[in-house]
Amino acid sequence: MKTAGWLTILLLIVFRSPQIACNAQDNSRCGHSTVEEAWGQEYASRAKLFLAEVQRAVESNDKKQFALLVQYPVRVLEGTHSTDISNATELTRRYPMIMTSGVRRAILAQSPSCLFANGQGVMIGRGQIWFQQQSDGAMRIVTINLSAPDGSS
Repeated sequence: MKTAGWLTILLLIVFRSPQIACNAQDNSRCGHSTVEEAWGQEYASRAKLFLAEVQRAVESNDKKQFALLVQYPVRVLEGTHSTDISNATELTRRYPMIMTSGVRRAILAQSPSCLFANGQGVMIGRGQIWFQQQSDGAMRIVTINLSAPDGSS
């Protein structure tokens, strides 16, 4: 029970921004099934912590840190075109083209309690980023979708 309490405190500290923070018990406003419902609380806790890492890297525009959060090769989708980026050096070089305003906005606005999950992994935004737990247990980004609707309209 003490671990769950500390995790809650950590999540509150990490998600101190009112735009990002929300009541973890109120998933009804998400409009879809959440990662808790799909894979349980333990997996959801790891997914939320990973989201916080992604958000910190993007918020500080730290392309090297962002590149460390990716599973290579990573698939980058744009319309009907798909490109695989094979390593962190290439992703860092192409970061300005990958981190579009829509992708950035989706990542920074993502509520931790409204992460969607299915067989493809965990989705940030409306499909801008997909991540999965890897065989070593680490969460990593596996797909970046530049054409996903950004919901800003």
